Amino acid sequence: MKLNELRAIVRKITYKPGHTIDLQAQFGGEVLLLLSFPVMDAHTGKMTKVGTKKMLAEKLWQRMTKDEALCWIFDEVVGLERHEVCEWLRYDKQPVVEPHPEEKREQRLSSFIKSLKSFWPVRHL
Repeated sequence: MKLNELRAIVRKITYKPGHTIDLQAQFGGEVLLLLSFPVMDAHTGKMTKVGTKKMLAEKLWQRMTKDEALCWIFDEVVGLERHEVCEWLRYDKQPVVEPHPEEKREQRLSSFIKSLKSFWPVRHL
């Protein structure tokens, strides 16, 4: 597939109102898929935009068929929507699936380090 063919596919894709799907060529032959969606923030209740960027190597997109390109874009849209489900779906006010597990890991690690310091205080020279 040529870049102009992939761009033509992306231009013909539509989704919910206010959602944008774009493609940018990058230096080195990669393409960057940009998704942007308006959503209500699960914590503040205010409207905001969420998005994602996914890079695809030239040797991969050049070998794609139209159906493979559509599947790639579909999977990325579903991934972003899945994240929003994780933000909103709650049981007893807690997320059923943690939408930001990397942040939780960092918080647990920070707490663990603080607890270690209480056992082995760092001495300043």
